[in-house]
Amino acid sequence: ESRKECIAREGLDTAYCVCNITHCDELDPVVRQPAGKVLVFETNKRGDRLKQRELKVSQQNTQTSEDSIVLTIDKNTKYQKIIGFGAAFTDASGLNLKTLSPELAQQVINDYFSANGIEMSMGRVPIAGADFSPRPYTYNDQKDDFELKSFQLQKEDFDYKIPYIKLARSVSPHKLTLFASPWAAPAWMKTSGHINMGGFIIGKPGEKYYKTWANYFVKFLDAYKSNGIEFWGLTVENEPAAGYQPKYGFNCLGFNSTLERDFVKLDLGPALSRGGYGSDKLNLMVYDDGLYKDRIVDWADTCLNDKDTAKYINGIAYHCYGNNGLWPVLDIVHERHPDHFVISSECCQEFKIYPPGTVMNISVWSHSETYARDIMNNLIHWTRGWVEWNLVLDMYGQPNWAKFSSEAPILVNSTAKEYYKDSKFYILGQFSKFLSPDSVRVSLKEDKTVNNFQSVAFVRPDGATVVIVTNLRDNPTNIVIKDQSVGQINTRIEARSVQTYIYWN
Repeated sequence: ESRKECIAREGLDTAYCVCNITHCDELDPVVRQPAGKVLVFETNKRGDRLKQRELKVSQQNTQTSEDSIVLTIDKNTKYQKIIGFGAAFTDASGLNLKTLSPELAQQVINDYFSANGIEMSMGRVPIAGADFSPRPYTYNDQKDDFELKSFQLQKEDFDYKIPYIKLARSVSPHKLTLFASPWAAPAWMKTSGHINMGGFIIGKPGEKYYKTWANYFVKFLDAYKSNGIEFWGLTVENEPAAGYQPKYGFNCLGFNSTLERDFVKLDLGPALSRGGYGSDKLNLMVYDDGLYKDRIVDWADTCLNDKDTAKYINGIAYHCYGNNGLWPVLDIVHERHPDHFVISSECCQEFKIYPPGTVMNISVWSHSETYARDIMNNLIHWTRGWVEWNLVLDMYGQPNWAKFSSEAPILVNSTAKEYYKDSKFYILGQFSKFLSPDSVRVSLKEDKTVNNFQSVAFVRPDGATVVIVTNLRDNPTNIVIKDQSVGQINTRIEARSVQTYIYWN
């Protein structure tokens, strides 16, 4: 039986796919093909959504035309290993899933995490509330409770986060790699006295407020563990620069690079180690903010050049915001700190406050291209994981207690009992479904530089070779893929398109 196809509706300028209880498009699991056969998947502006076809490898080195782009793979030159692709299990995502029938909610999770979906393998979990929560809250709002005696998980954890994390874990063909991030400390620990409105932990690292805040992380990890969920990683603080803005609209906490260094060295690192979450068990990541050139390099240098801090740190997380093509800065971070990985821990688009009742645009092709370009450039520059912000939002890009909205790859229309898969969902799938965890990037050289054309190659743990090509130009292009271990693949990519090739030796 062939896979179920998309029921397409026209979005802003390209199609989205409609899912309800009777029909939803799905994908086939990727299975090993005989030598010489190539599977190609394509998503483009014209409306194809991970459309599959087959090609044959040619043993002859046929003459290539002038305008062809030749891609030559060298599997002996290796780069980074993939950790995973994923999205965040926010309160808003869980709340929207809960407005669907259990069957439809299960289908959304399948679409994201199962072998019949795009096989995401990572999840980010906010520690207590974020802006995409129905209310501002933390786990310990009891003033001056330095022993955290009143610390407890909230109804949001049990209703909106934990059930869907477990559901994703149960359908995933991969191990689900989870990491947690805090937005705000309890207001009584902050200089601003508010969950929002900027502010820092009171006092200095090494003193009692910082020590209490460090212990809060351990309490969180223990509480989730007792509910059957263990974390692979942790970021020190989501977007720490927000703490410097006294009018900041939602949950935040401030750090600069030296403050974060000292907090990790004096408080958080030792607390995690004592709690059984040392760097051999849990991957601690610093920074977790926009890809601003001088800031990410300064942060990495400040934290990692101090050996008493660096011993607690495994990686650097950053967000896709504000980079304006600054991806090569990741090469500097890698060259200076090759033993510490980098991941993109958050990305979304159109995050702002709209007039009340504004319905989000669905399937804006330029936004899909922004994702394609961002993921491709991250991979070319040493990044090992890429994580979307909210898994699911409603038609208004909400709920968000601070009244912000955002796009998401899947939007839920609970009144119509259906949900919509944006073109971005399939762009993510062009990467996430095929680059399974532990896939290794290998050298891929283009014989000419063409604007808005990029390519990257990986070898998967099962021995498959994956080549991903983005052609964000207005005209189709002939491509030749040369791989001395198999031969050459003569092919073509449509205008405004992303393609994934997969084949086995």
